[in-house]
Amino acid sequence: MKKIENTKDVLPTYRITDKTYALIPTRSVHHQTKVIEKDKVYYVNQSPLEIIKLNCLLNGSDYRGRRQAISYHLNFTRKTPIAINKTLHAFPTHSIKDFDCIWIISKQIAYIKPQSNKSKIIFKNNSKLKLPISTHILQQQILRCFAVSNLYKQIQSE
Repeated sequence: MKKIENTKDVLPTYRITDKTYALIPTRSVHHQTKVIEKDKVYYVNQSPLEIIKLNCLLNGSDYRGRRQAISYHLNFTRKTPIAINKTLHAFPTHSIKDFDCIWIISKQIAYIKPQSNKSKIIFKNNSKLKLPISTHILQQQILRCFAVSNLYKQIQSE
């Protein structure tokens, strides 16, 4: 497994990029989110959902509007994947109201491995993330993210 470099500073906010892999909630008094990137780990003083919402705004729309559009077109009403921008799509592992909800950037996933009733994501840089959800649920969320990606490609071509 590739070693990920840690940064010690806590960022006030975070811009999601092509290097972003996951937004993981933390139970620290010093920060709210651990951001996993291709080669680094950042700690941010915003919740994962706050980071997702801010990044939607930075890319021209708000979270609620993107969620409503996806629900309208694809009929996803729970654990709805979100288009951060035209090429980056994220999905939640749990209900967004659940503290343990992790946001995964779908294009960074190389493959997944089942582990009893849990899963392990192997990212494109060969780093790994264990998740307390079944492989079936994780596969469903990945498929939903592909549907969102295809929806945005279709909308852009019209």
